[in-house]
This record gives sequence, C-alpha cells and structure tokens, in this order.
Amino acid sequence: MSEPPRLPPLATLVPFEAACRLQNFTRAAEELHFSQATVSRRIAELEAHLGITLFQRQRYDVIPTGDAEVLAASIRLALGEISRTTGLLRRRSDVSSMTVYSDLCLATSLVTPVLGDFQRSNPELKIRLLSSNEPIEATKEDFDIGVQYWRSGPSLYHVEAIADDSVYPVCSPGFADRLPAELSAADLAEFPLLHVAYDNTDWVDWPQFLAWFDTESPSRTDGMTFTSDQVCIDVAERGEGVALGWAESCSRASTPGCS
Repeated sequence: MSEPPRLPPLATLVPFEAACRLQNFTRAAEELHFSQATVSRRIAELEAHLGITLFQRQRYDVIPTGDAEVLAASIRLALGEISRTTGLLRRRSDVSSMTVYSDLCLATSLVTPVLGDFQRSNPELKIRLLSSNEPIEATKEDFDIGVQYWRSGPSLYHVEAIADDSVYPVCSPGFADRLPAELSAADLAEFPLLHVAYDNTDWVDWPQFLAWFDTESPSRTDGMTFTSDQVCIDVAERGEGVALGWAESCSRASTPGCS
C-alpha cells in the first residue's frame, strides 16, 4: 500500500493563497471571514511546517517571496480543479440545468437564434451558454453539449457531425462590382485577402481553399488578419477585401464566382 502524500496543514493553504494574492493579511481575513490574528497564525504555522519565510512583512502590507509565489500557483491550480469538480457534481445533481459550450461565431449564428424557442419549449430548464474561441478539446469548462466547426485535435467527448457547410469567397456588393465577370482562383489570389487566425487545424484558410483550385498560396501576404471570423466578414462587407465565409455568416455579402 502506498503511503499518503505528505501535505502541509490543509487549514493553512486557503488563508495563505488569499494573503499571497491580496498581499495583505487583513484583507485576506475579510475575504475569508476570519480574524486577522487567525490568518497570521495560519501563515506562521505553514512557515514553520516548511521551514522557510513566505512573506516579507511591511508596515501595512506583505510581499510574497519567490517560494511563496511558486506555492501559491500550485495551490490555485489545486483549488481551481476542486472548484470545477464540485461545480460539475452540483450541476449533475440538478437535472433541470443544461450548459451549452459553443464557438463564438456559432453561438451568434446558430445557437442564440433558437435559444428563446427552446427555452419556451422547456421552461423547466436553466440554460447556461458558454461562448469562447477556445476549442472544445482544450477547454476546462464543464458542459452538457458543445458546438463548434470541425475538430481542433483528439477529443475525449463523443463527437457527431450535425451538418455540412459551404465555404466560399465573400466581399461587399461594391467590391464585387469592380471584379471581372470571369474570375479565376489565380485572379482572386491577387486581391486583398482577409485572413482569420483560428486555433483549429481543420479551419479552412486561404492557402487551403486556393489549393482546391490548384492555385498556390496568395502572393499577397500583407492582408489583414483577425481572430474572429465574424469580424473578418464584417470588414469584408465594408469593402476592405475578400474573406472566406459560409451560409450562416454571409447574409449581407456578395459571392464572387471562382473557377
């Protein structure tokens, strides 16, 4: 049988983390609803257990030492994991709640338009929508169902494709009027292309799109780059260049033909 881990007195860890974060024993005591003397005593107990000094005491505040910062970071990770786990258990015990995790663009174009009707059809549910650019495969958030474009890597979740989408160049009507009637992919590559830097290995970018038409990456590499695909589409709709869009995102933009 393995020995239990050697831990410092557990009652000292939360007061220490608060004192380190706030750099003040009194404010830490107020946050935890302790007395200032209790926080000071717990810190002294932890220092005695470790055999090191964790704070430089000043007249009003305290300054964490390098050792204290290292220990506080470890404690925050542990407390965060405990908080996430207990939150998950609470939500699992509450069958009337549902958490949806969604890509930011899909939250706008796909989830929120139907959310009201879904809530009215299921008034007993407490719906929580989390929207983020962080891929589902990387998030530490707890959720019941997630929605995103493609995969960004191996997933621990059961994954099902729910729809196909069409990707095509889009621009403003005014920009489209200046384009030739017959437009090749090679021609398109010479126009100002708007790019999206997205943390998803399956996201279709300009080099991949143009490769489908046997065209090399655009020679024009100084186009604007965005972290939001919807912002990129909005800029294209203002006539600043050509973006890659899809049916849900491009209701106001024009589609230049490409052969």
